[in-house]
Amino acid sequence: MKHCYNRHADDNSYTYSDNRTARFMKKYRLLLIDADDTLFDFHADARRAILKMWKALSLPPVDSLYETYEQYNSKLWSKLEAGEIRINDIRSTRFYELAADLQLSLAPAKLSSVYEDYLSQEATLYEGVRETLQYLKKKYTLVLASNGIAAIQRGRLAVSSLQEYFSHSILSEEIGVSKPDPSFFRLGLKGFDDIEKASMLMIGDSLRSDIRGAALYGIDACWVNNKKKERPDDLPIACEVFSFAQLRHLL
Repeated sequence: MKHCYNRHADDNSYTYSDNRTARFMKKYRLLLIDADDTLFDFHADARRAILKMWKALSLPPVDSLYETYEQYNSKLWSKLEAGEIRINDIRSTRFYELAADLQLSLAPAKLSSVYEDYLSQEATLYEGVRETLQYLKKKYTLVLASNGIAAIQRGRLAVSSLQEYFSHSILSEEIGVSKPDPSFFRLGLKGFDDIEKASMLMIGDSLRSDIRGAALYGIDACWVNNKKKERPDDLPIACEVFSFAQLRHLL
């Protein structure tokens, strides 16, 4: 299936182009929806959380603090998606190199704990997310599907009041496997045996975890390309939108 939206380079606007709305409405029953960088502006939340943690622990000022931290953090999440490490490895490791690099006397575990507490209370939604979930809930079964740390994601869902829209949440820490491993979907969807794979759609921003994970499990995927990246040729993308809110025009 080709792009569902075409972007106009001259004014950065978008138009729906393939007249398949009715087909999509009839085809899907269950929507699996990613959280970070799909519903939540994760980097905005993480930046605020680490700055609050730094201030609460009276640590010395550091230029480009979040960017320095993210260099270490992003590498670990890439290893998680490759199946090389697990969530607990991220929690115990991501501040270790940062603390050593900045010569901090506090234990990395302390930094991680305080950071997670603050992050669980941050929930910056992209424009139109709540209205779009309200719309989708009336027509589909919605399941949150996230690689995030369980306590953090549940805290953010509570702060944002988004949990009311989801029938179920699949969190990698709770089931012991992460996207794109197909077992993430197989284990997380055990209570939905009455819904066939052809009636499921994975919606997310990550090509590595969401789109590839859906392909490995054998379900369709909708790419939320909110960073306007080049569309890859090696992944089956059933549909592409440029913001989560655009789904209201498709589904």
